[in-house]
Amino acid sequence: MYKWDNCLEDLFEEDKSIFFELKKIAPEPLVDFDFEFKNEEEQSAAIQNFESVRAFVEQAEKNLYEIPLQEIADNLKKALLLGTTIENSFYKTTLLLASERLAKNCIENCKFKEAFDLRVKVAQAFGFSPLIDDLKEKLKHEDPILGLSLYPLGATLLKNHTIAVQKQFFEEENGFHLHVEGKLSHYFIKELGVTLDLVKNQSHLLLNALPPGFCSNVTFTKEKLTYFKRMDNGQFSKNQNYTLRKFYPKIEPEFTTIHFHGVGKVRIGNGTGPISHHNFFSIDLDPTVPEDDAGTKLVFMLGVLGLGGVLSSTRKVDEKRIKIFQLFRAHFPGEAFRFERDAKSYTEQIKSLKHRITVAVPPMAEKFQQYMKEQPDLMYRQEVFPGQFNWAVQGLADQVRIAGGIGLMSSLSSNNVKEGAERISSILKNGALSTQDRFQRGILINGWSRCEDFGSGGADSVFTRMVTNKMSMDPAEYAAVEKQFQIIYDLKLIERVGYAYSFDRYGSKKIEDYPYRSNVLETANQENLFCYQNEVCIKNRVPPSYIKGILIDKKLNKNDFIDELKQLDMITINQNNEECINDISVDKFIHQGDFDQSYWD
Repeated sequence: MYKWDNCLEDLFEEDKSIFFELKKIAPEPLVDFDFEFKNEEEQSAAIQNFESVRAFVEQAEKNLYEIPLQEIADNLKKALLLGTTIENSFYKTTLLLASERLAKNCIENCKFKEAFDLRVKVAQAFGFSPLIDDLKEKLKHEDPILGLSLYPLGATLLKNHTIAVQKQFFEEENGFHLHVEGKLSHYFIKELGVTLDLVKNQSHLLLNALPPGFCSNVTFTKEKLTYFKRMDNGQFSKNQNYTLRKFYPKIEPEFTTIHFHGVGKVRIGNGTGPISHHNFFSIDLDPTVPEDDAGTKLVFMLGVLGLGGVLSSTRKVDEKRIKIFQLFRAHFPGEAFRFERDAKSYTEQIKSLKHRITVAVPPMAEKFQQYMKEQPDLMYRQEVFPGQFNWAVQGLADQVRIAGGIGLMSSLSSNNVKEGAERISSILKNGALSTQDRFQRGILINGWSRCEDFGSGGADSVFTRMVTNKMSMDPAEYAAVEKQFQIIYDLKLIERVGYAYSFDRYGSKKIEDYPYRSNVLETANQENLFCYQNEVCIKNRVPPSYIKGILIDKKLNKNDFIDELKQLDMITINQNNEECINDISVDKFIHQGDFDQSYWD
């Protein structure tokens, strides 16, 4: 075997940047990865020694990255022998993450075959979480527009701990593509990029490691992202699509695409193009893959690439980490930025993470004490999509109200009352979707600044404006006239912990903006805040239950607008024989006239 430096120089003679990046993470010495037992007695002893495996897993959940690799290898050998008899999904997650330490060690030492073989063995033994089991049955409950959200998944690898799944029927094809998508954590996407660069020239070894007959070939290519339009019949059309090429001809997102021929493809963002796509990944299974096999195919495709953890169950320790970051972002978003991008934050023990945060930002000690010890119920789940939730911080909306916050609103423009009613009807049925979430579901309706939002990183947020009692009502009224419709949102949305700017930044996640963003309390406190300029970004979707009303332009005919909503079956009759929208009487839901804070009452 080559020495480390010589091996990398041979592999990457043309691209020294990868070589020098990898040099920064000098590998640990290669350990013994022989997973075969010497004799029946040794194998029998391992089977009987389940308690030692359980003790290892419980210790690894706390400090996996402090355990020597050889100790991990020894225990994983016993765990693989036990295989499917280990039913605890959280144990499986920890064992899968432990195996990735070994696989990366192999790759860093140019033992690619060993890495692929290990990943496939682990996928066979531990690759299925309860949420992936019986995927065919779960797809029966898929929403026709929003798809299916599988939550919570991904340990620390997956942002929002969710993957979205939907069947995509195309007019031009028979059958359907099972489409899966999500976003990877920032620290992990960088690590994954280095790994993929290493293995892309070893696709023959990757193919040989997969179960016999899994696919005919594995190839790596670069690919542009295309959004396909969903037609009125629910099918997608390849002839009607949208790319960013027109607006970003030089930096359109180019994905690393791994083709498993005869099965499907995996696309992974590689940090180029618009920021909204940097950490995006998707999977499309071929129409020839039976629904019964979909879960198995996903597990092996992702597992062999080192993405098996994406489909694993989120453990209690992962949940604690999520809550810590939510609290940190809610109160000190700028300071939280550095910790969110630091791989150590996702691998160190919870006690260590909290200590480092409180040393850097002492007021966080009080927040952790209140929300995670004294009153843990103050952290609650707020819906994003059906079946998907984010941890929210109870009391944050009340603090904003005390500071002068009244509510949130966002603008919608249309060519006429009929079109406006149709768009608002869609929002009242499906919720307000971010540009990226709309496009991924085939709803190619343009927002105010779709191109700028993709480029800035804000395309995965619903844009709202905060209204406070410190600002003049004139700017808000002016905005309502100019934009024709205003959607009134419940202030409680901010407890989901989005992010805010005092001036229009297109939801920027650029390095020159994002680390310096305000928290919502600071935004509400500002004396010179303008309703038509500030932005509060709510990630992904606002469910219909958080919509409090609609404000329409004075120039429009309110009765015509109401009639259009009736035609669209958006108005119901309650027990008191009142016409209602969202269980609110039409008179209190649809507003026209001078701007007033009573809209949020």
